[in-house]
Amino acid sequence: MSKKETKTVVITQRLKCVLTEDEIKKAAKSLSACTDELKSLEEEKKAMSDNFKSQITACEAQQSLSSALVRDEYEYRRVDCNKILDYKNSTVQVVRTDTGEVIENRDMLADEKQKTMEFGD
Repeated sequence: MSKKETKTVVITQRLKCVLTEDEIKKAAKSLSACTDELKSLEEEKKAMSDNFKSQITACEAQQSLSSALVRDEYEYRRVDCNKILDYKNSTVQVVRTDTGEVIENRDMLADEKQKTMEFGD
Protein backbone atom coordinates (compact mmCIF):
# COMPACT_ATOMS: atom_id res chain seq x y z
CA MET A 1 0.00 0.00 0.00
CA SER A 2 1.22 3.42 -0.88
CA LYS A 3 0.90 6.41 1.37
CA LYS A 4 -0.21 9.79 0.01
CA GLU A 5 2.55 12.25 0.36
CA THR A 6 0.44 15.46 -0.13
CA LYS A 7 -2.87 16.72 1.05
CA THR A 8 -4.81 19.68 -0.37
CA VAL A 9 -7.09 21.70 1.89
CA VAL A 10 -9.17 24.70 0.75
CA ILE A 11 -8.63 27.82 2.85
CA THR A 12 -9.79 31.43 2.44
CA GLN A 13 -7.45 34.41 2.68
CA ARG A 14 -7.89 38.15 2.09
CA LEU A 15 -5.77 38.98 -0.96
CA LYS A 16 -5.34 41.91 -3.36
CA CYS A 17 -7.49 41.63 -6.51
CA VAL A 18 -7.34 44.01 -9.48
CA LEU A 19 -10.79 45.48 -10.25
CA THR A 20 -12.45 45.12 -13.63
CA GLU A 21 -13.61 48.17 -15.59
CA ASP A 22 -17.24 47.45 -14.61
CA GLU A 23 -16.33 47.24 -10.92
CA ILE A 24 -14.45 50.57 -11.15
CA LYS A 25 -17.46 52.24 -12.88
CA LYS A 26 -19.82 50.88 -10.23
CA ALA A 27 -17.58 52.19 -7.42
CA ALA A 28 -17.31 55.60 -9.16
CA LYS A 29 -21.12 55.88 -9.39
CA SER A 30 -21.43 54.95 -5.73
CA LEU A 31 -18.78 57.52 -4.80
CA SER A 32 -20.54 60.24 -6.79
CA ALA A 33 -23.93 59.42 -5.25
CA CYS A 34 -22.47 59.45 -1.73
CA THR A 35 -20.69 62.75 -2.38
CA ASP A 36 -23.92 64.36 -3.61
CA GLU A 37 -25.92 62.97 -0.68
CA LEU A 38 -23.27 64.11 1.81
CA LYS A 39 -23.35 67.64 0.37
CA SER A 40 -27.15 67.68 0.56
CA LEU A 41 -27.14 66.41 4.14
CA GLU A 42 -24.55 69.00 5.18
CA GLU A 43 -26.68 71.78 3.65
CA GLU A 44 -29.78 70.43 5.40
CA LYS A 45 -27.85 70.20 8.68
CA LYS A 46 -26.74 73.83 8.33
CA ALA A 47 -30.28 74.99 7.53
CA MET A 48 -31.64 73.13 10.55
CA SER A 49 -28.84 74.46 12.73
CA ASP A 50 -29.55 78.02 11.56
CA ASN A 51 -33.26 77.47 12.22
CA PHE A 52 -32.59 76.15 15.72
CA LYS A 53 -30.18 79.00 16.38
CA SER A 54 -32.87 81.47 15.35
CA GLN A 55 -35.43 79.76 17.60
CA ILE A 56 -32.99 79.73 20.51
CA THR A 57 -32.21 83.44 20.02
CA ALA A 58 -35.94 84.28 19.97
CA CYS A 59 -36.52 82.22 23.10
CA GLU A 60 -33.59 83.88 24.88
CA ALA A 61 -34.97 87.33 23.98
CA GLN A 62 -38.42 86.41 25.32
CA GLN A 63 -36.81 84.96 28.44
CA SER A 64 -34.97 88.23 29.02
CA LEU A 65 -38.15 90.31 28.58
CA SER A 66 -40.17 88.06 30.87
CA SER A 67 -37.39 88.08 33.45
CA ALA A 68 -37.40 91.89 33.49
CA LEU A 69 -41.20 91.95 33.93
CA VAL A 70 -41.02 89.53 36.86
CA ARG A 71 -38.10 91.38 38.45
CA ASP A 72 -39.41 94.94 37.95
CA GLU A 73 -43.16 94.20 38.24
CA TYR A 74 -43.99 96.93 35.70
CA GLU A 75 -43.61 97.84 32.03
CA TYR A 76 -44.06 101.01 30.00
CA ARG A 77 -47.16 101.20 27.81
CA ARG A 78 -48.84 103.89 25.76
CA VAL A 79 -51.75 105.20 27.88
CA ASP A 80 -54.28 107.87 26.92
CA CYS A 81 -54.31 110.79 29.35
CA ASN A 82 -56.41 113.92 29.76
CA LYS A 83 -54.49 117.18 29.93
CA ILE A 84 -56.67 119.60 31.88
CA LEU A 85 -55.84 123.29 31.44
CA ASP A 86 -57.30 125.31 34.34
CA TYR A 87 -57.09 128.93 33.13
CA LYS A 88 -58.66 130.31 36.33
CA ASN A 89 -55.91 128.85 38.57
CA SER A 90 -53.21 128.78 35.82
CA THR A 91 -52.51 125.10 36.41
CA VAL A 92 -52.19 122.01 34.25
CA GLN A 93 -53.16 118.58 35.41
CA VAL A 94 -52.51 115.33 33.50
CA VAL A 95 -54.75 112.41 34.44
CA ARG A 96 -54.55 108.79 33.27
CA THR A 97 -57.81 107.72 31.63
CA ASP A 98 -57.34 104.07 32.60
CA THR A 99 -56.87 104.56 36.38
CA GLY A 100 -57.84 108.19 37.01
CA GLU A 101 -54.43 108.76 38.62
CA VAL A 102 -53.07 112.32 38.47
CA ILE A 103 -49.56 111.94 37.04
CA GLU A 104 -48.71 115.62 36.69
CA ASN A 105 -49.89 118.75 38.45
CA ARG A 106 -48.05 121.98 37.65
CA ASP A 107 -48.30 125.68 36.87
CA MET A 108 -49.11 126.63 33.29
CA LEU A 109 -46.30 127.57 30.97
CA ALA A 110 -46.48 130.94 29.23
CA ASP A 111 -47.58 129.50 25.89
CA GLU A 112 -50.29 127.42 27.62
CA LYS A 113 -51.82 130.56 29.12
CA GLN A 114 -52.79 131.68 25.63
CA LYS A 115 -56.36 130.50 25.07
CA THR A 116 -57.12 129.37 21.58
CA MET A 117 -60.42 130.54 20.18
CA GLU A 118 -62.80 127.81 19.22
CA PHE A 119 -65.09 128.67 16.35
CA GLY A 120 -68.36 126.83 15.91
CA ASP A 121 -69.47 125.77 12.44
